[in-house]
Amino acid sequence: MKRARLIAVGVGLALVLSLAAACAGPAGPAPEAPMEAVQWDCMIYMAGITTFHDIEKQKAFDRIKARTGGLLDIREVPQGGLPIKAEDWAKAVGRGELGMSEMSGGYHSGSFPLLGILDVPYLYSTKLEKRQVFDAARPILQRELNKENIQVLFYRPAFTMCLVTTKPVDPRDMKGAKIRSYSLANAKQIEAMGGVAVPIAWSEAYSALEKGVAEGILTGADSSYTAKFYEVAKYWYNTGPLHGIWFLGCTKDQWDSFPKDVQSIVYEELSQWSGLGIAYSEEEMGNIWQLVEAEGCTVEYPGPDYFDMMTTKVVKPFMAEEIAKTGEPLATEMVTAIEAALGRSIR
Repeated sequence: MKRARLIAVGVGLALVLSLAAACAGPAGPAPEAPMEAVQWDCMIYMAGITTFHDIEKQKAFDRIKARTGGLLDIREVPQGGLPIKAEDWAKAVGRGELGMSEMSGGYHSGSFPLLGILDVPYLYSTKLEKRQVFDAARPILQRELNKENIQVLFYRPAFTMCLVTTKPVDPRDMKGAKIRSYSLANAKQIEAMGGVAVPIAWSEAYSALEKGVAEGILTGADSSYTAKFYEVAKYWYNTGPLHGIWFLGCTKDQWDSFPKDVQSIVYEELSQWSGLGIAYSEEEMGNIWQLVEAEGCTVEYPGPDYFDMMTTKVVKPFMAEEIAKTGEPLATEMVTAIEAALGRSIR
C-alpha cells in the first residue's frame, strides 16, 4: 500500500511538472515599451534554496529573465544573505531598498499589524482554508500595502506545521519543554501548548537540538526534513497547517513603471509557480512522514479534538490581541472577510 501510494504521488507530480513545463512561456523579445534593465533581490525565509517551493521560484525567476530579454532579473537571497533583518524586509521593499521579498505576519506584523490577524495559530484547519482566506483577504491587503508602496503578488504555499522533539512530549501540554521559536506568534503558540519558547536562529536550530539548548522545534515539516532534524530529534508530531499566510510582495512604484507585457509575464510565471507549489504540497506531504519514519522516527497525530482545543485556547484570545493592535475599522473589515471565507466565527 505504501509503495502504491508513493508511485501514485510520483505519477501525480510528474503530470503536474509536465503541465508546468508545457505552460512555461518561451524566451521572447524585449518588452514593447521602453524599459531599463532591473535587478531585484528576493529575500526568502530559508537559510538556503533547498525546498521545492524555493527551487521552483528561482526557475520562475529565470523564465521571467529569459522572456523579458534579460530586462527583469530576479534572484532569490536566503535569510542572512543581505544585511537586512528578516523583520525589516517588508519595510525595505516599501522604501525601495529591496525589490522583492516573502512576507508574512510572523515576521512583519510589527510593521504592518494587519498581517498579524492572518498569522494567528490554528486559524486554519486545512491548507485549502488558507488559500480561501488569502483570496478573501487579498483586496484588503493590496489596498493597505499599496499605501506603503508594496505590491502584493502571489500566494506562497506552505507545508503542515510539525513539532519535532528530542524526547516524547504531549503536544497539548509540553510541561515546560524548551522549544525553538522564530516569531511572536510562534512563541505564543508554544506557550499555549505548555512549552517554553526559546528564540534561536534557523541556522543554529540543528545544533541547538543536538546540544540540548532546545528540546524541540515547531515549524514546517518540509523544512524540518530538509534540515535533517530527524538525525537528532526522533519524535515528530503533525500539528496541522502551518499558521500564517506567506506571499510575495515587491516595490509598487517600480512595479507600476514596468510595461504591461512585463507585468503579464511576471503574473504568468508566478501564477504557475504558486499553483505548482500548491499541488506539490498537497501530494508530497504524505511522503515526508514516510521518509521520516524510514529514518527511525516516530510520527504521531494529536487527535481529532486537538484543533477544537486550540481554537478555544489559542485562536480566540490571540485574535482579540491582533484586532486591538490593528485597530478599527480595518480589523473588523479583515476579520469579517476571513469569517466569510471560513464560514465560522473566529472571535
